[in-house]
Amino acid sequence: MVMCYTSFVAACWKMYSTPEDWNYGWVLLWHVLGAGLVALQIWTAVSVYESLGEFGWFFGDFFYDHQAKLTYTSIYRFLNNPERVFGT
Repeated sequence: MVMCYTSFVAACWKMYSTPEDWNYGWVLLWHVLGAGLVALQIWTAVSVYESLGEFGWFFGDFFYDHQAKLTYTSIYRFLNNPERVFGT
């Protein structure tokens, strides 16, 4: 996820410019919604890592863990596949 966040910050640094008037049109609303979506994605990534642990986050797709059980804590209480929905 480090490369994902690094490339996102680099793209924002290169392409973003602050608006001159924050009260014009929908500028403030779009910034609040954008910051909320970024915060939601970060919370989703952290929650998935806390639920699955290091094995599930890095190696779970390649190696089968025989003692694994379904988990319904953290974000998995609300969604079955949050990494597919929010793109983590």
